[in-house]
Amino acid sequence: MKVLLFCLLACLIPLQATASEFVNTTSSPDPESSPRARYEKFRRQHIDKQMTAQKCTAEMKRKEIYGDNNVCKDKNTFILADANEVKS
Repeated sequence: MKVLLFCLLACLIPLQATASEFVNTTSSPDPESSPRARYEKFRRQHIDKQMTAQKCTAEMKRKEIYGDNNVCKDKNTFILADANEVKS
């Protein structure tokens, strides 16, 4: 009976360590996905009180506003206000 208990413990301890590693690696939050980081990205890409049609392309390049494929977006929507005027 003691041998069976030892075998059971010998199997469960590595399993628990593996499960702990899995939880630690999958549950750590991505700093880019925090609400603050998402807000800052939104603010940088979309809020600009001084934006004009003439400045749009240059500002999109300067602000590094890229699409999913890491290429400068063809289009972007700007909110012509400062961040204090924009409410969620």
